[in-house]
Amino acid sequence: MKSCLLYLLAILMMTATASMAEPINKAYPFSMEYNKDRTILNAFRTPAGFERYPSKKMNIYMAWLTNMPLKPVDHPVVKWDTQKMMGPDSINGVIDLGITSMNQKDPDVAIEFVIEFLRAVRQLEQFPILFNDKDTVSYERYLSGKYATDARGNLLYKKEGELRESNEKEFYRFLEFVMGRIDNKALLYNLMPVDDKDVAPGCLYIQFDPNDPDSIGHTAIIFDVAINQNNANDILLLPGWGGVPAHNVYLARPLPIAPNNLWFSLEGFKKRMSEYGPGKFYKFKLL
Repeated sequence: MKSCLLYLLAILMMTATASMAEPINKAYPFSMEYNKDRTILNAFRTPAGFERYPSKKMNIYMAWLTNMPLKPVDHPVVKWDTQKMMGPDSINGVIDLGITSMNQKDPDVAIEFVIEFLRAVRQLEQFPILFNDKDTVSYERYLSGKYATDARGNLLYKKEGELRESNEKEFYRFLEFVMGRIDNKALLYNLMPVDDKDVAPGCLYIQFDPNDPDSIGHTAIIFDVAINQNNANDILLLPGWGGVPAHNVYLARPLPIAPNNLWFSLEGFKKRMSEYGPGKFYKFKLL
């Protein structure tokens, strides 16, 4: 794991002139406006008396999320059809991730970040993604065959004679395929529950009742955590989410809006999310 973190630090430092062939930053190939000063870690000061989540307890995915690039400070939240939804003054910032699909809603975003991360660290092909208790897909199988559904909606896989080339086009076709089938119920198959005391960067807060057919649900991503230096049970959060309709992924801002009020307390975050119903924290099983 230490070598993985060193690898992430190395690719974070690699920048290039924007072109069709090479991204601005190789750790975040989706970023169109990468600016090292506009990352979550650098854009948000750690509150007095707190410290950032310890790097020695992080895995590479956590470190990748806490360094996520942001759009410029004046960027609003817009829908997939470019309609403005929220001004910059009511949020903490917009993640520098384009809106690639109408499927890019909050549960889709959670799995999209994992897929983008695995692409950046070159570990995507064999990573399993579960849609339910029997259907698992992977990029490796996608490149060597075809996924389809039968008349009853069951997922089928057919191996093909000619391999697809692993390129930008096929990557986003695979991403669209996955996002089109992920909802909160499917997402839960890829997760394990986490206690409040163990919340870390990369955790998800999901409000969904799999036993309620009318439950739509909501998924928030915890991008960063700060811990009270005198009380490890006192934590602050930087959460964000996408939504319905598909729109920019953004970092939420606590109320009341004030220059130094940027982090959520655990209790404040749950109160903010209470309109979506009761929720639980989770993390990905295989990250």
